[in-house]
Amino acid sequence: MTKTNTWAILALIFGIIIPPLGIIFALIAFSNLKKTGEEGKGLAIAGLVIGIVLTLPAILLILGGIVFFGVLNPTAMVPSNCQISAPFDCPDAMLNNGLAKISIINNGGQTYMGAKMTVTDYTTDQIYPCTETYDNWNNGEQKVFNCKVNLGDNFRGNIDLKYYSEGSSVTFTKTANGEVVFT
Repeated sequence: MTKTNTWAILALIFGIIIPPLGIIFALIAFSNLKKTGEEGKGLAIAGLVIGIVLTLPAILLILGGIVFFGVLNPTAMVPSNCQISAPFDCPDAMLNNGLAKISIINNGGQTYMGAKMTVTDYTTDQIYPCTETYDNWNNGEQKVFNCKVNLGDNFRGNIDLKYYSEGSSVTFTKTANGEVVFT
């Protein structure tokens, strides 16, 4: 009578009790069975199948729980970013303790006056004015707008930047629109 491989027996037992170990022990048993010629291939297969069948639902439940309870918050996976329409560029945006710092570059080829920004929360439609107004904003120059949004460190909103060209007046105000996302 041929001896039954110990790893194959352990694969079946642990496939039921601790399924991931059953999978590991089954793989060890397959390796040993080829070398030793012992019995137990059926036990190793059973341990492997049972281990996989019991491990997969556990993994799915754990991942579902993580998603359900918000550990994988979708906004946390999106880096902070800022986009704004021409003639401006938004290379950087940060949110810290409710203070949004939004960097904007004038790429319009001219000087702008009266540049003032507001940020509107997408969820509540609350409008948050930024504290700065920039005059003589030259082409290629970067300015930082500070907006107190009072929303912690996660925020998604619309940017409205109002400005007018040097030599014109407030009555010819233009608006550049964009979006800012903080995570």
